[in-house]
Amino acid sequence: MEGLLEVLVAFVVILSVFLLGASIYSYRVTGNRKMLFVMGAFILFTVKGVLMALSLFTDMVDLELDPSLVLIDLFILITLYLVTMTK
Repeated sequence: MEGLLEVLVAFVVILSVFLLGASIYSYRVTGNRKMLFVMGAFILFTVKGVLMALSLFTDMVDLELDPSLVLIDLFILITLYLVTMTK
């Protein structure tokens, strides 16, 4: 179960960083102020993912991680991406 949690946290971190970069690029191209809110959401997911990774691999942060909650974070990221890319 620990291996699954590590993979899920890695997906959350990688996806959130990628989507943050894509939203920054999109904001630069379009200048749409709504993208600032999307960037803020992806920044928060990136910070949360980094904190989860630190909790898994170091003793710097102590969080109780549940694979189902991390999976929900992953689905929220994917849904947010799909909503922003379809508009």
